[in-house]
Parts: sequence; structure tokens; C-alpha cells
Amino acid sequence: DEVLERNNIIDVIGSYFPLKKTGSNFKARCPFHDEKTASFVVSEKKQIFKCFGCGKGGNAIHFVQEYEKISFFEALKKLAERVGIALQQTRVNTAKRSRRDLIHSIYKLAGSFFQDNLRQHGDFAKQYLVNRKISESTIEKFQIGYALDSYAGLRNFLLKNSINEKIFPQVDFSQLMDVTFSDKD
Repeated sequence: DEVLERNNIIDVIGSYFPLKKTGSNFKARCPFHDEKTASFVVSEKKQIFKCFGCGKGGNAIHFVQEYEKISFFEALKKLAERVGIALQQTRVNTAKRSRRDLIHSIYKLAGSFFQDNLRQHGDFAKQYLVNRKISESTIEKFQIGYALDSYAGLRNFLLKNSINEKIFPQVDFSQLMDVTFSDKD
């Protein structure tokens, strides 16, 4: 957690290639696939990146891991060294922390997936939110998203973002997917 807190994602990604500020986010051409327009977006506020062309996304650790084609731990170590943090934990503690960080990252990725679903496929949900007088700024602030009826979309999104399927049993996806709307008025 401290490694991510002390490594601003804009500085990390900006050390690999230039980013252009557009509104509250930063944009560039995606380094993970060939493209002509900038579909690679970095959110300083959320400390995540997302390519709307190839679907890759995640936090600073995931970026370094993917960009340099190294393991999660190697990317974590590289970012720790970048800000002067000595990783002196035992292998067991490191494994537990890495697992916890990975699961946390999966939840963040899933959140961005659900937010994209709301924007792209959530007309019914958006109308529900409008009827409940929930503003666009509230939707953004609380990162409200929309879960489709199937795990397949989320599963495929996570696999595209280099999340190993072996970790899935350790993540409680039912918490992410089991949300229902009810209007008690």
C-alpha cells in the first residue's frame, strides 16, 4: 500500500513516455498495442490507467509489470526502490501482502469494468439513478457502476488485464455482482 501511495501513477507512467493532460486525466497512445489515436487514459485521482482500445488497465504496479514484462513482485520492488522503500519482509509476509494487493487491484479493476458498463450498457440503470436524483458527480465520486447478468464479461476483462485465473477462487466476486435495485417508494 505504501509503495502505491508514494508512487504517483502520473510520475511512474510519465517516466516511460510523455502523457498529455486532458481535463482531469492524462492521455497517450497505448504502449501495449498499435494505435493512431490516444485511447490510453491515466487518472491521477483514482491512481489507475485504462486503455479503451485494448482494455488493459490497473494501478502503477500493474503498469510496470505489463510494460517491462516482469513479475508482480519485481514491479513492486522496482517501484519501492524508486521511492526509497526497503522491502525487508519475510517471504511469507511478502506473499501475503502481494496477494492482498493483487486482490485489492482486482477489485479496483472490477470497479472500472462496472463503471464502463454503466457508461456503455447501463441505460436502465442510468435512468434509475436519474429518477432517484443521483447526480453525475455523485456517480463519479462514489464510482457507481453496472453489473451485467454474467460473470463472463468481468472474467474476460480481468484476463485481458493480465490477472491470472488461479486467483479467482480467492476473490469474492459474488459481492461485486450481487447487487439489486429496489424502489421502495
